Amino acid sequence: MEFAVEVEILGRVRHKNLLTLRGYCAEGQERLIVYDYMPNLSLLSHLHGHHLAECVLDWGRRMSIAIGSAEGIAYLHHHATPHIIHRDIKASNVLLDSDFQARVADFGFAKLIPDGATHVTTKVKGTLGYLAPEYAMFGKAAESCDVYSFGILLLELASGKKPIEKPSPTVKQAITDWALPMARERRFEEIADPRLNGNYEEAALKRVVLVALICAQSKPEKRPTMLEVVDLLKGESKEKLSNLENDEMFRPEPTMSCQELSGKEGINGAAGVVHELGLAVKRTVAKLRLTLRGYCAEGQERLIVYDYMPNLSLLSHLHGHHLAECVLDWGRRMSIAIGSAEGIAYLHHHATPHIIHRDIKASNVLLDSDFQARVADFGFAKLIPDGATHVTTKVKGTLGYLAPEYAMFGKAAESCDVYSFGILLLELASGKKPIEKPSPTVKQAITDWALPMARERRFEEIADPRLNGNYEEAALKRVVLVALICAQSKPEKRPTMLEVVDLLKGESKEKLSNLENDEMFRPEPTMSCQELSGPDDNPDCITEEKDSRVDLKQETN
Repeated sequence: MEFAVEVEILGRVRHKNLLTLRGYCAEGQERLIVYDYMPNLSLLSHLHGHHLAECVLDWGRRMSIAIGSAEGIAYLHHHATPHIIHRDIKASNVLLDSDFQARVADFGFAKLIPDGATHVTTKVKGTLGYLAPEYAMFGKAAESCDVYSFGILLLELASGKKPIEKPSPTVKQAITDWALPMARERRFEEIADPRLNGNYEEAALKRVVLVALICAQSKPEKRPTMLEVVDLLKGESKEKLSNLENDEMFRPEPTMSCQELSGKEGINGAAGVVHELGLAVKRTVAKLRLTLRGYCAEGQERLIVYDYMPNLSLLSHLHGHHLAECVLDWGRRMSIAIGSAEGIAYLHHHATPHIIHRDIKASNVLLDSDFQARVADFGFAKLIPDGATHVTTKVKGTLGYLAPEYAMFGKAAESCDVYSFGILLLELASGKKPIEKPSPTVKQAITDWALPMARERRFEEIADPRLNGNYEEAALKRVVLVALICAQSKPEKRPTMLEVVDLLKGESKEKLSNLENDEMFRPEPTMSCQELSGPDDNPDCITEEKDSRVDLKQETN
């Protein structure tokens, strides 16, 4: 399939910065594609491979490669008919000819965009470290996904670092997390590749880093187009460069974090609070997780025996065949929310070693005869060694519930479960699915739907209409705010599950007040990257494909 796609795409495109198709063979089992020979191999080989020791790319060549690659991708997005999303922009797919001119290559994952459409929803393919969050999490592929990947590539080109670095044997760090704090403090020289020995144009380095970070921001609607990227990299408009430098993204990070929700003494710093909450969780854990009764592993048979759950799963009551029979009342929903939270808190804080579930979702919350929640399905679970904060692993889970740092980088931590639980809470409060289809051609994440209403305090519009208004207003508000603070994109700002239990129970007015006043729930700033080039007239139309499975591959040198 990838062979056929590549031949079709290459047959359609002609540009000086795209690899040219010279011929192909498809006889029997043979599948061969003939390109021009690229004597300087790939950008990857010069930044991280065997060419690195032979020759360091000077700054002039790096700028030429950056602009050339950008122009090639801009051609795919804006001038090819139909428009094309590459879906695998990375250093190994930028080849270098005899003059070190960039040629974007490898169109095996590319997608054609029908006229009038802004994205396609498809099976996730690409390379960890380069994947845009909305694509890794929801399979939503658009030109803006290539823009994100190009931003990562630009940072790689400027710094000489890999998209995911290992500053120590047990820690992995995304290149954006490393570069953004220095960019905010205007310490661009610390981002520059040390192998350049200071031989670069300071204004150009600053421009490249800022463009890279504005491309690789989490919100796709705020990323520039590739035509804008080309213009910015060339530095031909002082006004656009000034707007770029003053973008809100590069202002100092607000100091308030979700930890303040715990009050002045914080849950992590007040031993009495931790002790009391821990005992409460330990007392109830036996009834909050599914109990193993036995198993069989004979020959090809693999069977696990659990207690029978007569009320099946939360999914069946929210979206399945139980929905028509019985609508879960608000009291049961609160009980399920708190019970599930206590079960997950036990896994994170009291199990030895600690456990990350990795697949928190409505179908994995089972309900006993009293509608008590039992967290189930530990097939994807990971044990966390003592002292470790996360494990890096192959991405598994369910689209719609995946935390961005896990979907994009395979970085699994307790905070990933917190994110998934936030989605589950919104689902429980609203009756909506994690990814809804408000029309046959549009898909919308539940957080994107709920957050604007929460900011405007329109909580009644979030509540499941099947409740007919039969809920406690303060409790609904609490659940929605906790859900959204859990499901925010920055893992370090999410609460722990112990804090979530405490917040859901609503026992501290101070913590609830801090939650309500969190910066997340202030009105969204109106300035966006689109202002860099004036109004955007792209049509708002979507087409999709059915397949949305996750299929990621790890980059190797």
